[in-house]
Amino acid sequence: VEPVPRTFPPKNSHSSRNPNAAKQLFLHRIPKLCSAPNQLASMFLSHTHIQVESVDEIQFGNEYGKTLVTFPSTRHANLAFDMLAEKGEVDKSGRTQKRVYLLNGTYLWVRKMVHNTNKDNSKNNNNNSKNNKQQQQQGLKEQKD
Repeated sequence: VEPVPRTFPPKNSHSSRNPNAAKQLFLHRIPKLCSAPNQLASMFLSHTHIQVESVDEIQFGNEYGKTLVTFPSTRHANLAFDMLAEKGEVDKSGRTQKRVYLLNGTYLWVRKMVHNTNKDNSKNNNNNSKNNKQQQQQGLKEQKD
């Protein structure tokens, strides 16, 4: 049996189905103790100092729930996601998500609704390489002095 390569949908595929996708974050693995949407809105305000526009009703399965959080703009959603303390991981669908720990020791996942773009990744890599070059140049200057 040959392995099947994983393919990702085009970067704008969610935009056609959900025009608000870029300004939303998907929260999943929400413990049942977080049963009110206003608790999640308060969590974002306290962790990121960014006010959400709305939080959809939480849909619970057996143990955990999921919902969408909408921000006033794409910039607000990206900034809120970036300000969460944990390091982002790419999930199997190609979207970045972060684990947020709650006061009682449980956690939930916050995921972007749009796929990462190569442009974003190359921009980060370019910034890192610029910083590395600047640090190397500064080190060379210090050695000469």
